[in-house]
Amino acid sequence: MILVKDVAIAIVQKDDWAKVRKYEIGMVARWGDPCKTSIPVTIEDIEGQRFRTEDGRELIIGMTQAVQDSIGLPMQAFKNMNEEIGNLRYRCTLQQRDISFMQERVEKADLEFSRIYTASAWKRLVWLFKGIKYVHGRDNS
Repeated sequence: MILVKDVAIAIVQKDDWAKVRKYEIGMVARWGDPCKTSIPVTIEDIEGQRFRTEDGRELIIGMTQAVQDSIGLPMQAFKNMNEEIGNLRYRCTLQQRDISFMQERVEKADLEFSRIYTASAWKRLVWLFKGIKYVHGRDNS
């Protein structure tokens, strides 16, 4: 179980990214010593991820790496999932285009079959000896 005891929320003005500075104090200067205190500053880039709530509001949530590691939910997983959704939408578009192309071919084949099926006996006899020449929906017999 992960128990979250405190949450610090900071609202930033930028939309998709922010820089968080963490100050870590190195050595503390004593009274009388020259002030040579080293304070390493680490800057962490945080990229936010867009989410939409059930009531339609759009939220952008970003987490520091420490928070991602502690809850076991890396933001990279959301980015990968969005890329996969984009790829699936693209593939779906291609498949729908192929389906519409095949439907057109089936309709043309249906028309040709109905033309052959409804042909008169004389026309079929002519086709028997001359053959059927199919040119753009018309026979040249």
